[in-house]
Amino acid sequence: MSKAGFDNEYIIAEYLSFKKFSNLNNNMRRFLKYLNENVEIDKNAYISSTALRSRGKADLIVSFNGISRYISVKKGSGNSVHQERKEFFIEFIEGLGASEEVKAFLIEFVDSEVDSKEFFKNNPIKRKAIQTFFNEHTVPLLIRFLKTGRFPADQAEYIYHGTTSNGKFGKINDIIEYMVLHPSSGTAQLYVGGLTFQRWNTRPRDKTKRGSIQLKWPRIDDFLI
Repeated sequence: MSKAGFDNEYIIAEYLSFKKFSNLNNNMRRFLKYLNENVEIDKNAYISSTALRSRGKADLIVSFNGISRYISVKKGSGNSVHQERKEFFIEFIEGLGASEEVKAFLIEFVDSEVDSKEFFKNNPIKRKAIQTFFNEHTVPLLIRFLKTGRFPADQAEYIYHGTTSNGKFGKINDIIEYMVLHPSSGTAQLYVGGLTFQRWNTRPRDKTKRGSIQLKWPRIDDFLI
């Protein structure tokens, strides 16, 4: 995440902390009501919020009325939602029953110095095998990419995309359910639900980012309210 993204998390946490519900702006009151299952919140209820720095997917904890919600915060466009070294990802999909062939194809793709489009143009069978596996395991993959990451602590329950004054949001379980029913590839070579799957080294010869996967959410606002 960029410095602007980290700063935005702190700004939201600071804005929400130790305020009465009635003192929040309309955008944040709408968001907190959503976090409260669309039940009205007493105007005198105090809100608290903390920015997290764990390795989990949640960036903020928002608490009120004795409940706490774990929020993943995003800002801007073309949001990267998950990055992971290929060896950890391969270990994960082994647990999902990935074949030796699928694992080998993924490793070859991530390590390749050939442009992604050219790689799959020259290897359509490999693309089909990987995508078929993704289609068959969309739910556990989306849970890892959006909700848990590699570490189970601080799992995200909600997504918030925006700033204190303007944002859209959704419940991650509902988003996963929608993505399973309405997968969308756009122009991506590989996809999982509404996320694009790529190697992190979008410039194939850039060795500083070699060996990692990245998931992006190009149309994030289409899934939020």
